[in-house]
Amino acid sequence: MDAMASSAPTAPNPYLAPRSPDADPDADTDTLNDAGVAEVGRRWNALYVFDSDLTVDLMDVVDKLGSEFWGVSDEAIEDALIKAGAKVSPKWKWSYRARLRDALGVTFGKPFAQPVRWLVDGIVPSASVTMFVGPAYSLKTWAELALLKAVAFKEPWLGRAFFGGWPKGPPPGIPDEPARSIAVDFEGGMSELERRLAFLGDDGRVGRASMPKYDLTNERFWTELEKLLPLSLVAIDSLSRGAPNIDEKDSRFAEPLARAARFANEHDTTFVFLHHSPKDAGKGLTDVIRGTSALPAALDACFYFEAATNFESTDPTERRATVRCLKMRRGGVEPAPFRVRLTDAHGFELAASSPIRKAPTDEETVLATVTAHPGIGGRRPISEACGVGFERVGKALDALLAAGRIENVGTEARPRHQVIAEVLNPSVAGGGPIT
Repeated sequence: MDAMASSAPTAPNPYLAPRSPDADPDADTDTLNDAGVAEVGRRWNALYVFDSDLTVDLMDVVDKLGSEFWGVSDEAIEDALIKAGAKVSPKWKWSYRARLRDALGVTFGKPFAQPVRWLVDGIVPSASVTMFVGPAYSLKTWAELALLKAVAFKEPWLGRAFFGGWPKGPPPGIPDEPARSIAVDFEGGMSELERRLAFLGDDGRVGRASMPKYDLTNERFWTELEKLLPLSLVAIDSLSRGAPNIDEKDSRFAEPLARAARFANEHDTTFVFLHHSPKDAGKGLTDVIRGTSALPAALDACFYFEAATNFESTDPTERRATVRCLKMRRGGVEPAPFRVRLTDAHGFELAASSPIRKAPTDEETVLATVTAHPGIGGRRPISEACGVGFERVGKALDALLAAGRIENVGTEARPRHQVIAEVLNPSVAGGGPIT
């Protein structure tokens, strides 16, 4: 009976393509069928997590994939790994930027001070969660779609080079990794999305999904997104429409951003979320982001779009917006403000204009008013002279008095304010550009 069992035919490997009759039976020349490619990808993502600082060798990977793949050629395994989202290491052939998963993702050893990696040089960090926020008609959707197109085509975006996740661009000799980008639209519908992409010159390389079956709060959305890996950029319009069942003031409204951050870390994917700012928003980060205070903390970068009206143009179709970076967690350097424009003739592009001037704070405006009108009275006269609201003038006056920058030479009932010393910000007095 044992002899009969030992002579029983071996079950065929379900992951291998049929071997050529001329192939060497002792050589690792097997190739994978479609099921094999899918299974390699599934096991890779179950075993490994992306880590730009560490590498794993192909032989170790094959050993952990299982005995079903031990006879497969290196080329076939690598093709399957790259389809699964594995990033080839620049250090040597047949190695990948990854580490084994563990329960908590704990890493010991000397930390590596890695330079900041950029998707677009100096402006969009790689594997980050970024937000474009602003009121309606501020060109933030056009900026998002133009960014998607630039990444898919590996082209500059608003004058900044495509780096594709490398600190200074891909080093020479590195395999050309795909740069796939996807627009996920919860707002305007597929026809409007495709009209805008066609206007920007996309030839089909930008993936698109409109009104997807699962929203951002459903884990199925993220598992379906994993099936599309590798992904360089996913842009979502908008956060509010993508999480319709959560009140914006509820802290849970920030959960899609946290889930995107985990996805970004595991798969080296950058996310850009569009969000609307409240009416009469201030200028600070927490002022312009509508909803829970947990949103700003969950972002790696945030850009505020504000429609520009103070410009001259001979093109009646031209629209402009001022873009300011309000947060840049990576690298610690916020890019200078810039202006963008949209025209029928030239599409979406960086606007060639005079340098953007920084809007003065209330304290700077009140200080300039007191300087121009020595001995001016209290809140109401200053408010009428500078155009700042009565209550805001009061807060600015209190702060300036407490800081010793102005003084009241009159009485409490009949105040007369004057500047103690020349403390005007040069950018207010001279209109200097932001640097």
